Amino acid sequence: MTTAVLEAKRSSTPPLSTSAEFVAAAGNATVTMGERFHLYDVIADAGSVTTGELAQKSGTPLWFVEGWLYAQVSAGYVAYEAVPGLYSLSCAL
Repeated sequence: MTTAVLEAKRSSTPPLSTSAEFVAAAGNATVTMGERFHLYDVIADAGSVTTGELAQKSGTPLWFVEGWLYAQVSAGYVAYEAVPGLYSLSCAL
């Protein structure tokens, strides 16, 4: 490609901010971890779970499950009901 073509392409694509790139990478990482540790499967099979139930059923440390669930709720993949303290999938995965 010529310099003019590269400049035109570069100017037509809006730049991502560093924070947007970080958020996208972190989101991908949490989805990968959820798949690797079968966290989505456990929630789907149970319908809804507490943090303790998810940790126990998946064999994953509680501290990890708590952080992972926080990220999933923030991303909109998991729904949280505060009164019973239950997490459930908010979309089909």
